[in-house]
Amino acid sequence: MRAFKVKEDGKLSKIILKEYPDVKYSSILKLLRKKDIKVNGNRVKTDVNITKNDVVELYLNDSDLKKIEIIKVYEDDNILIVDKNKKITSEQLFDELKKSYGENIFFVHRLDTNTTGVISFAKNERAYESLLCCFKNRKVKKVYLAEVYGIVEKENSFEVAYLKKDKDKSLVTISKDKKDGYAKIETEYKVLEKKENSTLLEVILHSGKTHQIRAHLAFLGHFVLGDGKYGKEKINRELGLNSQKLVAKSLEFDFDQKNELFYLNNRKFVSHFTL
Repeated sequence: MRAFKVKEDGKLSKIILKEYPDVKYSSILKLLRKKDIKVNGNRVKTDVNITKNDVVELYLNDSDLKKIEIIKVYEDDNILIVDKNKKITSEQLFDELKKSYGENIFFVHRLDTNTTGVISFAKNERAYESLLCCFKNRKVKKVYLAEVYGIVEKENSFEVAYLKKDKDKSLVTISKDKKDGYAKIETEYKVLEKKENSTLLEVILHSGKTHQIRAHLAFLGHFVLGDGKYGKEKINRELGLNSQKLVAKSLEFDFDQKNELFYLNNRKFVSHFTL
């Protein structure tokens, strides 16, 4: 059984799929027919409208879940790097890995649900501490590919802004100026290709905050195509896009020479996915 508190108003099925991308839509319909979904403790049999703070409970079987594919990019005794697919959370990917690795897998960092690409996990406690320290001290070069709406004028840019996270709304706000409660963010980009109504960018994160790329690029006037949170729904709908054009393309580590993971330096771990 899974249960969650609703963050926004909407149709029951859409809210469930947003909360649990690994659940099949057909399974939601089946659960409704069997009255195996509760809203605020009451069993429902139709795709009702629900509101913020409602509590939803689902009685799921393994057959109700999408199969999570494990796409390995690199593995050794200390670290595992895999490609995360769209429509699953980093936590769901981690849970799937635990089926094979048991206690010998450690969660280090995450990607947004609809972002594909490389994500790293540790395979022992010492590697876990080393990776955490590396990410915390910004010793990881994280490169993304993003296709954004409109033509980006500057060929290269290093942008600084300030970000505030609203946990209740699962949303962030960007400010040009420093304010109380806002964290500094740094986003670098380079234009790779200009299309008719969009631009393909290589984006480098110099800070790793929630929704940073999506929110910062939208703040700069060029939202990531297909982004339903920071983009423009009408444009995405006209283009037939329902998932964001954003890939975590590569990772490069910069460990201290005395660190046991130093041997990973000067290597680029590249995603199989592209835009």
